[in-house]
Amino acid sequence: MSNLNIYSITSLICTFYLVSLAIGVYLNKKSATTRAFLLVMFSTAFWQLFTFLTITANNPIRAEMFTKAAYLGAVFIPVTILHLTVSFLNIEKMKRIVFLFYLLAIFVFIPATLFNLLISGINIFPWGYWFRAAAYHPIYVLYLSGLIGFSLFLLYKNFRGSREPMRSKIFFLLVAFTVAYGGAIDIIPDYGINIPPLGSIPVIVCLTIIAYAITKNRLMDVKIIINRMMAYFVICLIYTLLGTFSAFIFYLLSFNEFNVAAASFFIILLLSAGVLFHPLRLHLQTTPDRFLFRKKYEYAEAIKELGEECSSVIEADKLIELFAKRIEETTKTSGIKIHSVE
Repeated sequence: MSNLNIYSITSLICTFYLVSLAIGVYLNKKSATTRAFLLVMFSTAFWQLFTFLTITANNPIRAEMFTKAAYLGAVFIPVTILHLTVSFLNIEKMKRIVFLFYLLAIFVFIPATLFNLLISGINIFPWGYWFRAAAYHPIYVLYLSGLIGFSLFLLYKNFRGSREPMRSKIFFLLVAFTVAYGGAIDIIPDYGINIPPLGSIPVIVCLTIIAYAITKNRLMDVKIIINRMMAYFVICLIYTLLGTFSAFIFYLLSFNEFNVAAASFFIILLLSAGVLFHPLRLHLQTTPDRFLFRKKYEYAEAIKELGEECSSVIEADKLIELFAKRIEETTKTSGIKIHSVE
């Protein structure tokens, strides 16, 4: 069985969205809150990626292996959401509690996953393989609901007592996490009930709300969010497709054994990926500027060109003339005069 269907593809798209938003936000601003945000995004992306691999697995043994890998990410989703909430609201007294829940995830839920206490075996549905709940799985459901519910309570409590602009920021995060909890619908088929896995859709909606909130509330520059998200999303997609194609070519060249042709192809592939990453990223980041932020992009380019031209001019009169000329060209005006004060 190998099911590349709407449910598996949605999980894969969600994975790319999570990684792109995480990298775009974190590279823009490194802080305790963005680090917590990074943990939420990557633990969720880990769950979504291996959910995709579970549905599309070609045999039950491999599918069961992927289910365990998916839960290694899933057990951290509740605590990372609480971590982000506490960091965002700057609740110092809650940070120790967050640390204790991280210990719970590491030393209780991870071993429980590996030793078949949370999930065991697989369910087989028409749309693909899926997780199968084990004896202690309801404890995980309680842990998930409890921590996310507590996070929503903290956000709502602070929302009522806050003022703008913080009030709007809390509102968007509260709505986003409430929508994201809809992803828990994927727990239902864990118990053998044939409901298609639609949990990635609430997560995608949640990410869109967060991206909109970042834009609307100026948590960071909108164009940086858009161009970096687009760049890393497309790069992840390109590298995934090329990696899949390259793996097929490598298999054809190797004939199940190591040889010079296969080794040479693999080395050239790695070198090409490394060399092309930076120029590809720069090109993808500037493309949205040209179309979505055309005016800002033109101004930025004009300032860049002006700086390069000024580097070779030392006379004050020529500098003033150059400044006036560039301002007229950029702003589409005429008769600009600049007066210098000695």
